Amino acid sequence: MPSANKRQTTLNNDNESLLAAASAGAVDTLTLLLDERGAGINTVDRSRQTALSHAILAGCEECALFLLDRGIDWRIHNKRGLRALHLAAGKGLVTVIDRLLGAGDDVNASRPNTDTPLIMAARSGRTDAVRRLLHAGGDPRGHGAKQMTALHVAENAEITGLLLKAGVKPDARDKDGETPLFSAARAGRLDQIRLLVEANANVHLVNDKNETALFQAAQRGVIEAVDYLLDAGAKPGLPGQRGQSFANVARRNASLRTYMTARAARGCIDATLAEIARSV
Repeated sequence: MPSANKRQTTLNNDNESLLAAASAGAVDTLTLLLDERGAGINTVDRSRQTALSHAILAGCEECALFLLDRGIDWRIHNKRGLRALHLAAGKGLVTVIDRLLGAGDDVNASRPNTDTPLIMAARSGRTDAVRRLLHAGGDPRGHGAKQMTALHVAENAEITGLLLKAGVKPDARDKDGETPLFSAARAGRLDQIRLLVEANANVHLVNDKNETALFQAAQRGVIEAVDYLLDAGAKPGLPGQRGQSFANVARRNASLRTYMTARAARGCIDATLAEIARSV
């Protein structure tokens, strides 16, 4: 008869195999390990990830649904404070999201300084998941890590539009004092910038470093964003980080200097911009 230590070693190996099978999308192996080997369905790895977490991260809906049918505890959170619903939202697994919500999970589940499922879906650009979570009562104004909302991290314009329609304030600030307009401007996402400005986002706000969205777009040489924000009334004369200004940044960037010259030629320029254009 096997010793207790040997039995425990075998069980530990089977538990590890369960997690590996979930990651590999092997439902048949999961069945064998649970039914014939006695593997623990709620086994966790060093990051406190369950087999359900592994299945979701692997994008295997079939495995995730199988484990839920077998009674795995979807309430277990990993070391980052994320549960199966968060991970399913980040992966856009709408069928798994529906199953978890139907089982009673909280659509706004969150722990201190962790993202909500809605924020994770928005950050990953999972439009269908965002739509489903909003329909289920996901709070579009909820804050996650670094005090960001889903609107701060929205990966595409369709998600931005859904969140604005759901009532998100376009000027919500994160821990650095930045609004969603800042991230859109840095990335040069014109469709998102346009939606935010049309929703009355304040183009003059400064963050904790005394920077505007216009200043950040200029720093990164995102000409299209600079052009749109100037047309929207953003003030280039506002100060920037550590005494820098929009003018300082523009003079050091050849593309921006060329753009200023073209804008001056169109007559679309104010005194601050005219000074930059004259320096070319």
